Amino acid sequence: MLYVPEEYVTEVITGQTFQTSSDRGVVRLADVVVPEPGLPGANRARAALKDLVLGRFVRIKVRIFDRRASRTADVWRYVAGEYEYVNAVVQLNLN
Repeated sequence: MLYVPEEYVTEVITGQTFQTSSDRGVVRLADVVVPEPGLPGANRARAALKDLVLGRFVRIKVRIFDRRASRTADVWRYVAGEYEYVNAVVQLNLN
């Protein structure tokens, strides 16, 4: 894997967005489609992402910075001696 610095996840906002302890802005999972807050399935999506990343160090490879100071990115977490692609796990859990 290309070296990507780790960041600590401090808050999960929605099923596809979270905040880290850095000052680099909100992270949005790339290529992940989840229900918007208030719609059926939104709470389940948020809980799934929370279980995966909250309180953990993750690697974030930014694809796009947008006007709202958020980062659309690929995200990995370290589990059982290897990196797991969070974007894919979240999408699979919702299907």
